[in-house]
Amino acid sequence: MISRAMFRDATTIARENVIILVPTIAASVVFGVLSLVARPAPAPGTMLPGYATGPGAMIARGLGAATVLFLVGVVIALLAHGMTLAMAKQSIAGQKPTLASGFQEAKGRIVALAVAAVISGVLISIGMMLLLLPGLILSYLLMFTFAAVIASGLSAPAAIRKSFRLTTAEFGDSAPLFLIIIALGVLFAAASLVLNVIPALGPLLSMLLGGVYTGYASVLLLLTYRRLEGPGPQTQEEPQPEG
Repeated sequence: MISRAMFRDATTIARENVIILVPTIAASVVFGVLSLVARPAPAPGTMLPGYATGPGAMIARGLGAATVLFLVGVVIALLAHGMTLAMAKQSIAGQKPTLASGFQEAKGRIVALAVAAVISGVLISIGMMLLLLPGLILSYLLMFTFAAVIASGLSAPAAIRKSFRLTTAEFGDSAPLFLIIIALGVLFAAASLVLNVIPALGPLLSMLLGGVYTGYASVLLLLTYRRLEGPGPQTQEEPQPEG
């Protein structure tokens, strides 16, 4: 089964090219630090002169900080995910992946990645609101979207259609991958809970572990996408309005 081969090969790629995991690890740490920075308003005894303390002001500050954190986090996460996918693609092609080349490719596809993230996020959120199962099904159907944006240079709508086609036509190979990613996520989440018990150092280790999981899952997705796509010429759709 292809899932066994790609699991082994993805582990080899990640082990021999640790730099591939650097973007997602860095993004995880940065997002964790931003979360710590966006703290609630200080206690009444520590308020500065002119610092509004009413419920409305506190809510506005909280929403403002959350919005900024969300936007910054999204951009960082998209760039990191794109960089890891780009460097994994370079490694599979026999090239030496670098942070510079990964960043250049991810930056060039950031709009397409952002559009894909918005569309996928809305669809999955609707599915989760209806029932958990529709949300999981949509997550499965959309799992190759970002890989298609980076590996095949597709626009967001084309990448979504490509992901739907691959996951439905290659169910026997793509479904095990989806289950493996979920299982790994559960294991990494459990390990993070244990690490968070350690004072000071624990949260940092948990962030690093989260970045490793995200990066490794990206390599698994890219490698499987390449194999399911086949050896034929890559699909390029015109025009490519998302950059």
